[in-house]
Amino acid sequence: MTELHYGETILDGFLPPQVIEEGRLIPLAKPPVHPRITDLNAAIEKILLHPEDPEILPVDGIIKSIGENSLISIILDDHTRPNNHTRLLLPILVDKLVKFGARPENLRYIIATGTHRASKEKELAHIMGEAFFADNRELIVMHSSKENLAEIGMMPDGTPVEMNETAFRSGLLIALTDVEFHYFAGIAGGPKSLVPGIAGEEIIRIEHLKMFGECGFAHGAETGNIDENPVFQYKKQIVSLIRKVMRENGRWLLGIASVIDPGGNCVFLSAGDILASHERALPALRDVYIARVEREADIFIISARHEGINLYQAGKTFNAASKAVKPGGKILVLAQCLDGIGNDDFKNLMKISASIFKGTKKKIDNDIIRRATIETQKVVMEGFKIGYQKPIDLLSILLHTGWGNLYLIQEGLSKEERSLLPITIFDAREKSPSLILSDLIAEWERDKPNYLVVDDPGYLILPSRS
Repeated sequence: MTELHYGETILDGFLPPQVIEEGRLIPLAKPPVHPRITDLNAAIEKILLHPEDPEILPVDGIIKSIGENSLISIILDDHTRPNNHTRLLLPILVDKLVKFGARPENLRYIIATGTHRASKEKELAHIMGEAFFADNRELIVMHSSKENLAEIGMMPDGTPVEMNETAFRSGLLIALTDVEFHYFAGIAGGPKSLVPGIAGEEIIRIEHLKMFGECGFAHGAETGNIDENPVFQYKKQIVSLIRKVMRENGRWLLGIASVIDPGGNCVFLSAGDILASHERALPALRDVYIARVEREADIFIISARHEGINLYQAGKTFNAASKAVKPGGKILVLAQCLDGIGNDDFKNLMKISASIFKGTKKKIDNDIIRRATIETQKVVMEGFKIGYQKPIDLLSILLHTGWGNLYLIQEGLSKEERSLLPITIFDAREKSPSLILSDLIAEWERDKPNYLVVDDPGYLILPSRS
């Protein structure tokens, strides 16, 4: 199957017949279908009344203990995430909370923006579902990492920990998350909803700095790894502190972890301690989202799907493809990038490598790419802010593929933005994505390469030997 999404358009039939006939389309061995939870209503009630960690009371007991006037806040992902789990689970969760004694007017829905921009109304309707959003729009709290923060304490390294004030004041704070692979934090969901989700800017900055090594990302800061991941391990320390301080103040922190399969079905649910419930979800995540290929691809063509809002987010798709493309291979990403590059800091930092690439009189090889990476990382480390990691990730991928082997079909990047990127960029406003794709493949076919075509950037794709 070679279908690819570009926005709402589905592209197919772009590979010449001989690619299939000659066995040059690498099959993607997707995991077997995982049994879905057929009765979500019963499943959610069960996990709320029987949390899997003994230190967490059943939710009806928590609601009784905190009093009828206490706030109950639910942390929701922002517009940069697919939010399939939110639309599926949130209405049922709220119905159960009200059944167990919560007052609807005391509920708050905190959008975990981290350091992203605030979600827009249309995006909030997509996050929550249009009907739920319309009924509850006055109860939404948009997180800001710079204001309305509560002081929690201090990390051993002296970094102050702050979090959303509404969340901290809540008698019950529920992190409603889905568990996904993440390109440097290892695995998203769970504790990530607190940090960076609803945390203060400084602790987010220090946590993110843990991702860097001498040239590129640190050892262990990679997709799917949490045990030796310096970012995730620091995150655990922060979340443990938040959990401890909330309990000392008579408040409860509850994690609800879910795994949603590519078809939008919920296949796993767990409630309890936010760290423990997250870890319980990992076997199901791996069962559903680790796909295998028999060999690395010469050319990897992949759709960014929900990550294609801008290049900042679509960078995760380049990262996903880099795991299963040969050194020196080509990666083509389809991402509309209607929000352009998506982050001014990302754009400004790309000027460093762009000046090095444009200033060299030699053919751009990996030594020059490595120098551009190191020079960019110096600036990143001196005044790190969120978003600064994106140029390092992109340049590290470029080190793997070599110059001239990253491609993008889009329609939102400005001329200036395109000039800064070490990517061959095509504009889908000037020529249709299908024609661009056909022209590229006609050119590549001269070398008879093999291809890997993937329509879901959520998979962790690994060669069979891994």
